[in-house]
Amino acid sequence: MSIKEIIVSWEDSAKAMASSSEEWSEWDETISDGLEYISWYGE
Repeated sequence: MSIKEIIVSWEDSAKAMASSSEEWSEWDETISDGLEYISWYGE
């Protein structure tokens, strides 16, 4: 299988994610973890 065979478009990815029945609410607690305040560029 080549790379071209496994790459899907953003549109197809979004459709698949929207139709998925995955439960992601357990990650809601990470909203307040302060990650947005970390300097990712060595500043």
